[in-house]
Amino acid sequence: MASGFKNDDVDTKLLAAWTQGLTDLIEVCPINHGVATTLERWRKLKSLKAALQKIKSPDDAPSFDRETLQLFADFRLPVPQSQRMCQVDADILSRREALTILKKLLTSFPCRPCEYFCHHGVPVTGIEGTPVEEDIYSHNLDWYLASADESIGVWQVLLSSRAYNNLRYHKGHAQLREKFKSTLIGLASGAAKFRSVKNTRASTRVPLQATKCGVGDYFLWQVDIAPGPKPDLEQQVVKIWTVGSLENLESMLLEIRRYQESLPESQVMRCLEEGYTLQGSRIPKVFDSSAAIEEIHLQADLDIRVVNQDFIDTFNRSFTLSQAMLQSIVARDLEAEFAFDLSPAEAQIIRYSDASTLIMGRSGTGKSTCLIFKMVAKYIAFNDVSPERQFKQILMTRSDALAEKLRTYSRRLVATLSNQKTALNPTEISEHMSQRNLLDLSPMEFPFVCTYDQFVRMLGDTVGLLARETSLDSTFLSRMVDIRNFASIYWPHFPKELTKGLSAHLVFSEIMGVIKGSIHTYRTLKHLQALEYQDLSVRLAPNVTTVDDRVRVHRLYELYEKRKNKIGDRDDIDLITHLLRQLREDENLKSLLSSSVQEFYVDEVQDLRCLDLALLLTLGLDPRGYHFGGDTAQAISQDSTFRFQDVKTLLYEHFNSRGALVRQKDLVRPRIFTLSRNYRSHRGIVSLAASVMALLWEHFPDMVDKMEPETGMFNGPAPILFLGCDITAINQPEAERSGPSDHKILFGAEQVIITRDEVAKSQLQRLMGDTVLILTVLQCKGMEFDDVILWNFFAGVYDPAGWRSLARSVSKEASTFDAVEHASLCSELKHLYVATTRARISFSIVEPMENTALPFVELVNSGSGPPVLEVTSVASEDYAEKLVALQPRRTDDAHRWVVNGKDLMTRGYFRDAALCFSRANELELVKKATAYLKEEEAAMSKTKGNDDGWRSSLEQAAKHFEELQLVPDAVRVLQELNRFEEAAKLHLKHDQFAEAAGLFQRINHWEQASTAWLSNGNFDKAVTCLREGKLFDEMIGFLANYKDNLCSREFLRSQQEVKLLVKQQMLSLDHRSLAIGLLGSTDDQERFSLKYGMLDDLEILYRKKKDNGKLLQLLLQLDKLEEALDISSLLPDNGKSVLGPNGLSNLLAIVWVDRIILDKSNAGEPPQGLEENLSWQQAFILLRTWDCSKSQEQVLSMKGSVIKVFLILFVALNVKKVTKASKFDEMPFAIIHRALKLIKDQDIEGRDVLEESILLLSGVYHDFSNSQQFRLRHWSTLRKNREALSTDSSLKNAARRLVFEQASESIMHVHELSKPWYREKWPSCCSFYLVEGSCRAQSRRHGCDYHHEHVTKAQHAEQLHDLMSVVQILCEITTLYYARLMTEAISKNFLPSRRYWLENLIAALSFVSSFEQDTLVINGIAQDLRVKSDLRVVASCLEDHIFYKARTEWRENANLGYILEQFDFAALLGSKFKSFLFQRTSAQLSFQHPRPWAAMSWLDAMLTHMTSDNAAGYNHALEGYLRGFGGTVDSEWQDLKTFHCHTANFESIALYLLLRTSQSSILVPRSWLDLHCPALFSRHHLSSAPRFDECTIYGNALSSLLQALVALFHLIDRAIWNGEKFVLCGRSYPPRILQQRNCDMLAVILVNLSATAILKPNVLKRDWQAVMSVFGLPSTNAHHLQQNESNVKGLCSKLIKSHERYHDKNALQIVHTIENPRHPFQDLQKEHNLTTTTISNLRDLHTPHKASLPTLISGAEKAAQESKEKKAASYIWAQWQNHGPRLKTRKAFSDTEQSRTISKLQQLSDGAPYLLRYILLYYGIPCICRATLLSSSVSHLKRRAQQHSIGVGIEYSEALDTALDAIDKLKGNIDSYNEHLSDEGLVSMVLISVVWSRDGVALRCFFEREIEAMARDEMDIVELGERLEGMAGMKG
Repeated sequence: MASGFKNDDVDTKLLAAWTQGLTDLIEVCPINHGVATTLERWRKLKSLKAALQKIKSPDDAPSFDRETLQLFADFRLPVPQSQRMCQVDADILSRREALTILKKLLTSFPCRPCEYFCHHGVPVTGIEGTPVEEDIYSHNLDWYLASADESIGVWQVLLSSRAYNNLRYHKGHAQLREKFKSTLIGLASGAAKFRSVKNTRASTRVPLQATKCGVGDYFLWQVDIAPGPKPDLEQQVVKIWTVGSLENLESMLLEIRRYQESLPESQVMRCLEEGYTLQGSRIPKVFDSSAAIEEIHLQADLDIRVVNQDFIDTFNRSFTLSQAMLQSIVARDLEAEFAFDLSPAEAQIIRYSDASTLIMGRSGTGKSTCLIFKMVAKYIAFNDVSPERQFKQILMTRSDALAEKLRTYSRRLVATLSNQKTALNPTEISEHMSQRNLLDLSPMEFPFVCTYDQFVRMLGDTVGLLARETSLDSTFLSRMVDIRNFASIYWPHFPKELTKGLSAHLVFSEIMGVIKGSIHTYRTLKHLQALEYQDLSVRLAPNVTTVDDRVRVHRLYELYEKRKNKIGDRDDIDLITHLLRQLREDENLKSLLSSSVQEFYVDEVQDLRCLDLALLLTLGLDPRGYHFGGDTAQAISQDSTFRFQDVKTLLYEHFNSRGALVRQKDLVRPRIFTLSRNYRSHRGIVSLAASVMALLWEHFPDMVDKMEPETGMFNGPAPILFLGCDITAINQPEAERSGPSDHKILFGAEQVIITRDEVAKSQLQRLMGDTVLILTVLQCKGMEFDDVILWNFFAGVYDPAGWRSLARSVSKEASTFDAVEHASLCSELKHLYVATTRARISFSIVEPMENTALPFVELVNSGSGPPVLEVTSVASEDYAEKLVALQPRRTDDAHRWVVNGKDLMTRGYFRDAALCFSRANELELVKKATAYLKEEEAAMSKTKGNDDGWRSSLEQAAKHFEELQLVPDAVRVLQELNRFEEAAKLHLKHDQFAEAAGLFQRINHWEQASTAWLSNGNFDKAVTCLREGKLFDEMIGFLANYKDNLCSREFLRSQQEVKLLVKQQMLSLDHRSLAIGLLGSTDDQERFSLKYGMLDDLEILYRKKKDNGKLLQLLLQLDKLEEALDISSLLPDNGKSVLGPNGLSNLLAIVWVDRIILDKSNAGEPPQGLEENLSWQQAFILLRTWDCSKSQEQVLSMKGSVIKVFLILFVALNVKKVTKASKFDEMPFAIIHRALKLIKDQDIEGRDVLEESILLLSGVYHDFSNSQQFRLRHWSTLRKNREALSTDSSLKNAARRLVFEQASESIMHVHELSKPWYREKWPSCCSFYLVEGSCRAQSRRHGCDYHHEHVTKAQHAEQLHDLMSVVQILCEITTLYYARLMTEAISKNFLPSRRYWLENLIAALSFVSSFEQDTLVINGIAQDLRVKSDLRVVASCLEDHIFYKARTEWRENANLGYILEQFDFAALLGSKFKSFLFQRTSAQLSFQHPRPWAAMSWLDAMLTHMTSDNAAGYNHALEGYLRGFGGTVDSEWQDLKTFHCHTANFESIALYLLLRTSQSSILVPRSWLDLHCPALFSRHHLSSAPRFDECTIYGNALSSLLQALVALFHLIDRAIWNGEKFVLCGRSYPPRILQQRNCDMLAVILVNLSATAILKPNVLKRDWQAVMSVFGLPSTNAHHLQQNESNVKGLCSKLIKSHERYHDKNALQIVHTIENPRHPFQDLQKEHNLTTTTISNLRDLHTPHKASLPTLISGAEKAAQESKEKKAASYIWAQWQNHGPRLKTRKAFSDTEQSRTISKLQQLSDGAPYLLRYILLYYGIPCICRATLLSSSVSHLKRRAQQHSIGVGIEYSEALDTALDAIDKLKGNIDSYNEHLSDEGLVSMVLISVVWSRDGVALRCFFEREIEAMARDEMDIVELGERLEGMAGMKG
C-alpha cells in the first residue's frame, strides 16, 4: 500500500486517519515496535499543524513561541513570514511528512498482538495501572533500539555475555548455526516448546528451561523481567544464560539458583505470571514499574564470595537479540560488535541531546560505556539523516590501552550497526598515529578514538602545517619536560634553600596545574604572578597552602622557566598555550579547524587541566558538541583541581554569546548526569568508598562534585585494617609463621599490593621480590583486581595532625577542622578512594604501625550503622582468622597474568608487565616487556647525559625486538640509534620492500633503495631513486633493461634526463654510447652532439677524422689548452690562423702557468722556435730546482717581463712550497719585499705587466675567440664565485683581491715559520759567560741551556737585519689590513703577529749592555727608520704600536720606569715624535699619575736649563729628579725594574756634567757618545767653557748624582736578593748584565772626578768609598774594579780592562773639550792606545740634518706626477704665505680650530706624495672645520630645545619630543663625521688611497661625500631652529 502513494494523490484527511489509527494501536500493544522516534515525530507534526492553523488573517504577521520555532527546525522548514506561507508549510506537513511517518509505522508490522486485538477486539487488560505521560525522546538517539526495529518476534530475547560468546565463537558447521537461528526465532515468537532442566524445577524459584538447538546442544533460559518499551514499564523477556551440552549446563545451575534466591518476591511473581496465548504462542506480559528505574532487585544475602566471577560478568551484561545478530551468528562474523543492554539511567544519558553532557560517576559505574555508545549513536543517526554530509567525532582518553580498545570496539560497532565494513584496521591507525594530523583523517576513520596527548600532537602538526610553521617535533617536542626530566635535569640545579621540604613532583605539579594551567590563565594565557598565586584560594591551589611555601614555589617556577628557555625545552602547557594563542589570533585558522571536528568526547576528564579544556572549547562551534565523563574523586594528579562546575562555567562563558544570538540559552548550559551503580565492587567495598567520599563532601566541598552514594550489585565482606602487621604476614605461609623461614610463596594474578608512591613501592619490592605485583595508587588507576592490599598508606601521610583534627571534628558537634590548613588531606582521601575501588572481592589495609591509621578508623566507623571497616591487630583474638584474607591464592591463572601484563604494557609500566609475563611463564612476552623497558631506560639515560647507557640500552632493546620479530619496534629503535641501514635491511629480511626503500632513501643509499623498489615491483620509483642519487650510469643500465616496464610518463621524463646527462657529460664513457642508443641512431651522432653540446664526443669524432683545425677550436672551447698547444704544433702555421697573432704566446704562457701551478713534471713539448718558450722553461726549471743561495738573486736579476713579475709573485705567495726552506737564512725576504712593493705601487711603469701576472696567478685568461672575454682555468679559486663576477672589470678586481689575500696568507705563514727559526739562529746567550767569560753550569751534569759565544758587532748587525726583514714585510701588508684585503682568519691574527715582531724590534733597539749590542748598529737602524723611505712604513707601524700601548697599557703600568721606557722607544723615531708623544700623554699623566709626571717634569726642566745654560737651575732640577717628589732615590721597585732606562738617563746627565766640569778632557765609553750626544747637541753646542762658579755647581751636582746612584744600587741589591729581576719590554732578563754597565758608569764618573780635582779631597774620598761599597755588593760582583782611592791610575786600568769584555763594541774614548790640551789621561792613552776625539768633531757628527723633501720622493714618482704636483706645491706655498705670518707673529692663532686643523693635517701628510697632501689640505680643512661648526650648532640647538621643555604644555610636548629625536639623530651623524675625520680614520683613508690609486681619487671622493652629507644636516639644523622659534612664540 505504501509503495503506491504519491504526494499529490494523497487525501490528507484519510492519511491523517490512517496514521493516527496505527499510532493508537502501537501505543496499546504490549510489544515494542521500535518506532518511538516516529511516534514522537507524529506528535510534533500535529502540534506544528495546530500552530499554523491558528494563523488565519492575511494581515497578521505570524508570531511563534520558542517551542514552535524548534519544531520548524526539526522539520527543516523555513519560518513563514505570511499567512500564505503558513498554508504552504501546513500542506507540506499534511502530505510529505505524514506520508513518511505512515511508511515508517507500517514497517513495524505484521505484529501478532496487534493482529489478535484487531480480529478479536480484546481489550488490553494485560497492562496494569493507568497510562503514564509519554516521554520525549530525541529524534536521532534510539539507535540501541535498532534490534527492536528489526524485531524477530513478540518476545525480547536477552543473551547473557556467556551465551553470546558461546554462539559467537561456536565452531559448529553451517547447518548447526542455521539450527541455532531457527531455535532463537522460535524462542522470540513464543512458540518454542518449554522443557525444564531435569531436577531443577523444585530447586529454582523461576523455572529454567532447556531448549535443544542441535545434536547435544541446548539453550539454558528462563523468563525474566527487563525494562519495557517505555521508561516506567517492565516486561517479560526470554533470558538465555548459556548454550552447551546438558553436562555443561549443570555447571551454571548453582550460580543461577543463588541469583534467583536473591530476587525480591515481586520480581519472581512477575516472572511466573502467564500472559496471553495467541495461536499457540505465548505473549509476554507488560507491567507498571512502581519502583525507581535504578533500583537493583537483589537481596542482601547474595554474597560475592560465593558467586563465580564469570557469572558476575554474565549477570552484568546482556545483549538483545536482533536480526543483525542472528546473521552474524550464522555467518560466524567475529568482527561484528553489538551494543549490550543499558540501564534506564544510561539510556537517558545517551538520548539526551539538548545540550552538552557531563557524566559524573564513581569508579566502575559505566561512564566510558555511556560516552562510546552516545558517540556511536549520534554518528549513525546523523548518517541516516544526512548521508551526504560528514559527521566528525573524536573521543579522547588518557590511556593508550583504553584508546586502542575503544577504537577497535567503536569501529566494529559502527560497521555492524550501519551494515558497513571498517575502512581501516584500528591497529594500523594506532601504529601511524604519530604521523597524522587532523586534515589527514578520512571520513571513514570517524568516529575517531585517541588519547588526549595524541590529539594535541595531531592538532599541533595541523596548526604548524596551516600556519606554515616548522614541524611541531622540531619546535615544541624537541624535548618535552615531564616530571622525570624536571626531577633529573632541573631540580638538582635549584638552590637548596628553595627546595628544602618540597618534592620535585609537588613543585612541578603546582607549576603546571596552578601557575601555568589553571582557570585564571586561560583568558589571558599569561602565567600567574607571585602575588596572584599567593592570593589563590585553597580550592584552586590545595597542594601548597602557606604563603612561605607559595613564595618559594613561585621562585622555583621563575628559575625553571629561565633554565627551560635557555636550554630550549618545552612543556605541555607551553604547547597548549602556543596552540591557543595561534587559534585566538588567526580567525581563519580557527574557522578551518572548527570545521574539522563537530563533537568531542572526553573520558576521565578529571585528568585534564583547565587550559586543556579551553583548547577543546576553542575548536568547537556547537555548544552541544561536548560530552565529558569523569570523577573528581579520582583526580589524584596534584596538578589537577578539576570540578564539573568549572567545566560548566567554561562552557557557559565560551558559548554564552552564541546562545544569546539564537535565543536558546539552554544550549550553553550543560546537563550533569550521575551514575551510581557500581558494576565492579561489592557493597562492603562500596560502603568504605562511600564513607571516604562523605569525608570529602563534608570537609572539602569545593574539591569534589557531590552525588548520590554509589551502590554495589552484590554483598561482600567489609574491608579489614591490620594494625601492627609486618611483611611476614603477607609473604610467609601460615604454617611457617611461627618461626623464621626463607620460604616465599607467590601471589596470584588477581591480587595486588598498592603503595602510596614510588618510594614505598621500591622499599616493598626489595622485601617481596617478584612474588607479588606491586603498584602505586597512580599506576593502578583504571585497573581491577579480586584482592587488593593497601600497604603502609597512613605511615607516609604528609599531615598526620590533619587526620587527628579531622577525627576530632567528627566526634564533636561543632567542626574544628580547618580545610585550608590541612588542604593536603583532600589529595590523601582521593588516593584512598582510588585504591579502595580497585578491589572486586577483598580489600585490606596493612599498617605496620598501630597508631597511624586510628584517626581514619574513627572517621569511617563513627556512624550509627555497622562498621564499614573491620579492625584487627596482632593482639586481637581473631587476628589469625582475619589474616587469611592476606594469604596468596594457591592457584595461579596464567591467562589473568597475561591480561594484567598487557594492560600494564599499554600503560607504560614495563617492569611490572615483565613480572606478570614471567609469572605466566610467557618468555617471549617477558622479552618484549624487557625490550620496552630498555627503551625507557635509554630515554632516562639520555636525560641524564649518559650517552653510553643510552646507547647500550637501545642496542639491547633492538636485539630483543629483532629476536621477537617485532619489526616496527626494532626499526624504531634502530632509527633512534641512527642505524638506518640496519633498519632497512631488517625490513628487507621480512620482505617489507617499500619500508626498506624509504629508509634507504632517507640515508641517501639510492642504489639499495632502487633495488628495494624493484623488488616491490615499483619500477617508476626505482628509476627515480637512481636519478635522485645521481647514479646516472646505473640509471642508464636500468632504463636499457626495464624501459618496457615503465609508464609512458616516467619513460619520457627519463629520456629527457638522459639527454641532459649526455649534454652535461655526467655519464661514464662505457655508458655514454648506451645512453645515445636510447636516444637515437648512430648516424645522427654528430648532429646530436652539436645540438646537445656533447663536445667530448665531438672531440672523439674530430680526432678520428683528423680535422685538426676544428679540433683546435673545440679544444680551446673545452679549455683543454695543453692539448690545444700540442695540436697547434701539427698545423702549418702553428695555429696562428685560429689563435691570432699573439694568441700562441698567450696560450704558451697559460700552459706553462698550469704546469707551474699544478707542478706537472711530465710536460709535453711546446712549439719550437719561440723565445717565450725557452724563458718559461727556464723559469719552470728554476722553481723545481730552487737553490736558496742563488735562485733569489737569479729571479731578481731577470729582465723586466711578465715571467719575472710572475715568478716574484708566485714565490712570495708560495714560499714554503717553492723554497722548501728549513731555516731562517733560506727565506726569500728580498723577493717578498719586491712582491709587496709591486702590489703596493701599482701605478709604476709596467702596470700592465703586473696586471697580466696577477691574472695568470689567478687562473684568468682571455678567450681565444673574437669576444676576447675573460675565462677561468679549472684550478682557479675564482670559479666558486663565477656567477657574481659577471663583468671583466669585476673579474680583474677579484683576481687582484685574491692575490692580495694570498699574499697576506703567505706572509702570515712566513711569520709562523720565522718565529722558531729566528730563535734557533739567534738563541739567548748565557749571562754568566758574557759577564765573566765562563759558565760554571757547563761543567755540571745537566749543563747550561743557553748559548755560549760572544756577540760581535757584525753578528749584532746581522741579527737586527734579520729582525728588520720580518718586521718590514709585516708592516708592508698593514695597508692590506686597513684596506680590508685580508681574509677574516688572517685579519684576526694579523695585528697580534705584527705586534709580536714590533716588540722584538723595540727590545733589540733598546740598549741594555754592550755585551750583546752595539750602539753604532742601533743608531744606524734608528737613523734608517727616520730617514729611509722604504722603512717609513716600519716607523709608522712603530708609532702606531707605541700609541696603542699608550691607550691600552699606561693606565695599569703607569710607573716611572715603564713611562721612561716608552719615551725611549719614541726617541728611536726621533725627537719630534718623542715630543709629540709627550704632548699627547702629558694631560693624562699629570692627572692620573702625578709621581711619574713629576719625574718627567724634572727631566724636562733639566733639558730647559741645559738649553739656557743655567747651572743653578739645572742643579735644582737634578736634585728634584733625584730626591724630590717622584724622585728616583725614593722610588719603589715597580719604578726601577726597567732600570736600563734610568741608567740611560743617568749616563746622559753624567756625560753633560762631565763635559761642563772638564778643564781639558774626559774619559767616557763610546756608547755614551753614540747614545746621548745627539740629544745633548740639539740642546747645547757646548762651545763655551763654563765659569768657575758654574764648574763648582756642576761638580757638586756630579757628586750628588754619584751619591744618589750609590743609594739606588744598594736598594737594587736588596731587591735582587729578594728575587726581583730587571724587565725589558715586559720580559725579564738577568740583572748581572745591567749591573756591570751600572758599575762601569760609577767607575767612569769617579775616574773623571778624580782627574778634574774639582771636588774637595774629603768629598772625593767619601764618594770613592761609597762607590767601592757598591762594587762589593752581591748583585754587582765588581771586585775587579775595587781600588784604593789614592791610585786613580789603577782604577783607570781596571776600567779599561772591564770594557775590553765588550769585544770592541764599547771601548773607552778620550774627549778633548779644548784644542790640543794637556790632559790627565795622556799616560793612559799611550799605554792602552785609547782613541781620542774632540767636542767639535762630536758636534759635527751628531748634529741632526734634515733631509730635503725631494729626496724623499722617488724619481719615477716625481716624473709621473710632475704636472699635478706643480699645482699641489703652489697651493701649499699659497697656504703658507697666507697663514705663515700669523703662525709666526700671532700666538693666539695657534689656539684656533683652523690652526689645529692645519697642524694635524700637516702631520698626517708628512711623507705622503704631494698630490695627497694637496687633497688633504684643500678638502680636509673646510671639511673638518665644517664638522666642528656643525657640532657646536647642534649642541646649541639641543640646549634651546631643553630650555623650551621647561613649563611647556601637553599640546606641545609631542612636537618637542619629535624635535629632540631629530636633534639626537643629527648628533649621531656628527659623531660619525668626527669618527671618519679622526686621526685614525684619515690615516686609514690615506693608506687606502695609496694602495688603490695614488692620484688621490678615493680620498677626494671621501671628502666630497662628507661635505655633501654635512650640507644636508645644515639644512635640517636651520629647519629645526625655525620650528623651535615657532614653539617659543606659541609658549609666549
